[in-house]
Amino acid sequence: NIGADSSWVADGLDYVSGSHLGVLIPYDPILQITSQITLIVGLRTASLSNAWAKGISQGHDDSYTLQANHNGLDSPSMRIWIGGVSYSACGSTNIADGKQHVIIGTYDGSNVKILVDGIQEASISASGAIDAVTYNVGIGIDPLHMSTDYYTGQIQLAYIYNRSLSNGRSSFG
Repeated sequence: NIGADSSWVADGLDYVSGSHLGVLIPYDPILQITSQITLIVGLRTASLSNAWAKGISQGHDDSYTLQANHNGLDSPSMRIWIGGVSYSACGSTNIADGKQHVIIGTYDGSNVKILVDGIQEASISASGAIDAVTYNVGIGIDPLHMSTDYYTGQIQLAYIYNRSLSNGRSSFG
């Protein structure tokens, strides 16, 4: 459901290892976020079998994505595209440990950041509008590559905000 504060919230999503199931949110202009964004995923997995496991993604390599697994490293990343160029903040925590983790990616118009369990792990400078696309948004799957770029494990929550939340405000206890 899309909230009155321009956020989108999902909770209680459970993906079985080996399944390609996910939630596909049909294109909605409220999710075509181009200035500031915060993506939050609460998840648990013991194995990230897919090198580009998606937590939240609009399009494929087109707009914004919070990945549970960046290039097979078992650590998350926040990626945005500005003018067709990718900007990635890559975390260092191995989240494929069977424990609950909260992954937060933000873009405030100047920096792309990734936080794991409330701790900022990386930041990269970027400025400009996030590329606008009219693709669906996927939770746990890539909306354009559902059979190859998917997440296996549990996603307990997923939030999309059209603003950048501060480190303290976006931490969950």
